[in-house]
Formats: sequence, structure tokens, C-alpha cells
Amino acid sequence: PPPTDMETPPPLEPGSTVAVCRPATVPVAGGYPDHLTELGFDRLRSFDLDPVALDSLTADKQELYDHPQRRARELEEAFRDPDIDGIVAAIGGDDQIRILKHLDPRVIAENPTRFYGTSDNTSFAAFCRAHGVVSFYGGTLFTDVCEPGGINDYTREYLERAFFDESL
Repeated sequence: PPPTDMETPPPLEPGSTVAVCRPATVPVAGGYPDHLTELGFDRLRSFDLDPVALDSLTADKQELYDHPQRRARELEEAFRDPDIDGIVAAIGGDDQIRILKHLDPRVIAENPTRFYGTSDNTSFAAFCRAHGVVSFYGGTLFTDVCEPGGINDYTREYLERAFFDESL
């Protein structure tokens, strides 16, 4: 059973650094166009956040798939890094479940950091929950943040709450 004492990581603040990563691979030939990543980063900046790309964001899809342990290490490093205040998944992908056996649960529990993602990122969110750390369902870069036509008012309001509120 999950711990009864859940820890909500500290909220982001204006100017906070958020790492953007791909803890899963997705079947997109050639990856995502650079302009979509830049759009997502610009929109994160509209929340007064400072996005930084982790290596997985631009890594070769086959390379990511072949090395789930590398994606697990990257997530752990982001949780450990005192300069990273939040972590945003770029996209989901059902193979994310393959990273779970490579994660050290102590790293997540001892370094609670806000993690944002939807869809297949639920597997990592469940991992966090199982180890006493609250994560946030929402904020995936290529879907929620890069909505066509701009972030709608509803999404913006609830992303702001997930980013900046002490507790939800």
C-alpha cells in the first residue's frame, strides 16, 4: 500500500528552473520538430519559468527505447539536482513502464520535486505515489502546454495552480 504520509514537493516560484525530459519513447518518426519544442519552452516562459532541456528531449528514439536505464538515471539526476525545481514530461509513451525497475525509490523519496505529465506518465506518477511523493497529472509539454491556438484559460489556470500553489 502507498505511504499514508504523502509529501507534496515545494511549489515552483517565478524564475524556477524546470527540466523537460522524455521518460518515454513514442512512435514519432524523426522525433518532434524543433519549433514545437521552442513553442513549448516559450509557453513555459510565459509562466515565468526557466525551462531546460535534458538529454532525452533530443535523443534518438531508438536510443531511448534501447536504454530505459539511461532514462531512469536522467530522472534520478533531475530529482537530485538542487537547481531543478520541477520536471515536465515532454510526452507520454507506453514503454515508460520499462524505466520503473531501474529507478532507485530512495532518490525520489529523499528529493521530492514536482513532476508534471499525463497519459503514460501515470506509471511514473504511481511510482512516486508508492514512495510517498505527490506528482501532478497535467502539464505535458507537447500536449497541454503546446495546445494549438495557445493555452486555453482553463488549462492556464490549473497549470498555474499546479506550478505555484503550496498544496492542492
